[in-house]
Amino acid sequence: QIMLSKTTRIQNRINRYRQRIEFISKHPNHKAWPRILWEMNSSALPAGCPKSDYILFRLFRKSITDFQGYIPTNTWCEFTDSIAIPELIDIFDDKLQFHETLTGAEIRIPNKLGTYKNSKFQITTNGVSITFHKDQTEKALTELCAQKPCGVFAKPIRGSGGIGAFRLHPNMGTDEVVAKLGTTDYLFQDYIQQHPILQEINPNCLNTLRLTTVRDAQNIPHIVAGFLRIGRGT
Repeated sequence: QIMLSKTTRIQNRINRYRQRIEFISKHPNHKAWPRILWEMNSSALPAGCPKSDYILFRLFRKSITDFQGYIPTNTWCEFTDSIAIPELIDIFDDKLQFHETLTGAEIRIPNKLGTYKNSKFQITTNGVSITFHKDQTEKALTELCAQKPCGVFAKPIRGSGGIGAFRLHPNMGTDEVVAKLGTTDYLFQDYIQQHPILQEINPNCLNTLRLTTVRDAQNIPHIVAGFLRIGRGT
């Protein structure tokens, strides 16, 4: 049993390295492999950046050399937990809850077209919700894409950084979509057409203007900070 446990741990470690190599290989602008290995073990790690963050933040790109500007995930989670309102944590972590909360508050957000949870599709058409099982994926996609022929945006209900998100369009095959969804729960929304000026910056991603607001003692909101978040992928 001990030998099996050791074997399993070794195999899991090999699988993690294989997944990292496959992920990095998908980015044509990555640094040379010897440099990546050296940075992960001798540069990024001492700077407080674990290997998982090195991959998550895509620090293997040629344009990245300074690891001091990145806050490790564990440190960031500890910080956000210390200042977060417990009742709101799950709402912000769960995109479906977040969508329903903002919709209930009559805040304008992209329309929800459906979900994929527990290997079942829940597609909403003209206010009517239809359930499709995994073996009915083709029918579910047909129903989903019929609402938005230009494409549907699919993103994990739990996740961040755009990881796992993709544009679903009618030309995609059933096997391709099933492979992308995997065992993850997804939310399907309108595919947003961004402003022409933002489109010029990067037409392959949705570039967004992020504003931080606070309320003063008189409950009047003020903009205290803002930044333009620009996509770097596709």
